[in-house]
Amino acid sequence: MVKRSSAVEGSGAKPFFVDHRDGNTLGREIGDVVGRLFRDARVSADRINARGDPCSIVDSALQEFISWENMPWE
Repeated sequence: MVKRSSAVEGSGAKPFFVDHRDGNTLGREIGDVVGRLFRDARVSADRINARGDPCSIVDSALQEFISWENMPWE
């Protein structure tokens, strides 16, 4: 576990330093930070996939991140 400083406590980086047991909570908190980064950069996270359905590259990346430990590695 990384020791948290007072700078981390009041920043958007806090979700990255907290031990999360619940992937959904982690996804929401990191999703908020990443969404803010996209907005600040004036980049849209919304895309249209090959089937013509709307999707979010932030949501897709978060799902990969959250489910990483559950992947069936050989």
